[in-house]
Amino acid sequence: MSRLLRRVAWFTCGLAVAASLTGAFTCLAAGAPHLAVAALLVAVAWASAIATAFHHRRRMLSVGAVALIALGWLIAPAEFDRSSPTLLRTRSLAGDGTVAPPWLGRIPEREWVRLGGALALRGSEASPELAAQLAHLVSHENPGVLPPGESRAVESWVWDRRHVWIGVIPDDPGAPLVIILHGNGGNFRAYAQLLAPPLLAHGFAIAFPTNGYGCWSEADLERVRAVRDAVESETGARPRSVILGGVSAGGIGALRIATIAPEDFDGCFAISGVEGGGAVPPIPTLLIHGTRDGRIGVEVARRLVEDRLGVTLREIDADHFALLTQTEIVLRFLIEWLDATGIDARSGR
Repeated sequence: MSRLLRRVAWFTCGLAVAASLTGAFTCLAAGAPHLAVAALLVAVAWASAIATAFHHRRRMLSVGAVALIALGWLIAPAEFDRSSPTLLRTRSLAGDGTVAPPWLGRIPEREWVRLGGALALRGSEASPELAAQLAHLVSHENPGVLPPGESRAVESWVWDRRHVWIGVIPDDPGAPLVIILHGNGGNFRAYAQLLAPPLLAHGFAIAFPTNGYGCWSEADLERVRAVRDAVESETGARPRSVILGGVSAGGIGALRIATIAPEDFDGCFAISGVEGGGAVPPIPTLLIHGTRDGRIGVEVARRLVEDRLGVTLREIDADHFALLTQTEIVLRFLIEWLDATGIDARSGR
């Protein structure tokens, strides 16, 4: 029995080494060298476990020590902005070497998100138009959209610091606030580049919280409330109305959150993000969906419109990534809906 257990252990460790090496190569292909190093360190750790099984204890100790030191350098918390208990800087925003969240340590947020995007895009969805738009976003990123600064922490844990990027209208503290939740594997950077300039120009304050790789759900209601409170406490804004929206999994989360607390919001929208039989809040709701969406079929959105009053559906000739490939159309539908429902920058609600 002991021999069988050892063989099972060796086999399991071998699979772990192979999986870690595969992950490392995937990270390199996705343009995330820091994550590739982390994956290689995991492979080394598993290889050390195999060495232990063969009684190479000295080799295991030396290799394991080197791996732990290197891994510690990768995930060691960086120095945060000490001038404010709620203000922290991300390496991808500030470019000064400080990073957040601390458990990512020295891994830039952009590379982390790029990895997620590379893993999420299946071959059938990697269209030329999407590739062109992603390349455009990277090459034409406007640092003025995300000025050095600022990502405000709204929740902190030992292994996480969740943060939000905020844009307000300086001469209109009562401007309506639009909170936009990203999809699984995304973050505020791409959405801010696409949505911040036109929404701010139209008179809306905006907030883009980040949630890492997790999906949003009803449990995140308090986090969304914390985002709203952060806008008020950090900027002095007092929004006349609050609109919650999201993209993909963020859209599903927005619908769920607004359904359990409709009194907190004046409207809700979801871009490429609905679920069959899912919740629809009893407030003005907008769905924007691609007719060629291979992840969430447009018929799901159509059924929600048939079953619920107060829901507006706008269909676009696009796949799941309508926001990236049809940005101007999505923005037009969104702003027209905000104005039509009375949630506009001039009057609020």
